[in-house]
Amino acid sequence: MNPRKVGSSLNQNLPPPSAGSSLLVRGRDSRPTSRASAGGGPRPHNGRHPGPPQPGQQQHRRNRAGRVRTVLTEKQLNLLKTCYHANPRPDALMKEQLVEMTGLSPRVVRVWFQNKRCKDKKKMALKQVRKGELC
Repeated sequence: MNPRKVGSSLNQNLPPPSAGSSLLVRGRDSRPTSRASAGGGPRPHNGRHPGPPQPGQQQHRRNRAGRVRTVLTEKQLNLLKTCYHANPRPDALMKEQLVEMTGLSPRVVRVWFQNKRCKDKKKMALKQVRKGELC
């Protein structure tokens, strides 16, 4: 029985395998990658993982889910913290100024403030619980 004809019409458009062709595996981004490079050893540069960022350029890291995590510089972090201590809920104008001063996207600034407020709220709740235990 020919395994290529079983079950799915997806295999109908594929050319028959040849003895000299390499096996291909679909990666996370649906681009074919060879099995030889799937093992250990150096991987060729594919454009998704650029080298070290240039000065002033935003640094990003991809996690397993493929989402980008922005790595804040010390200067950006200090600016966000200073603004947060003055006002934990900045208005649209202040957020826009932060976007311009930090070079971050509006979404990163918004999410940073949301996360910081949530962390502070958890710390306050934990303090209240510990304070109750001491009495």
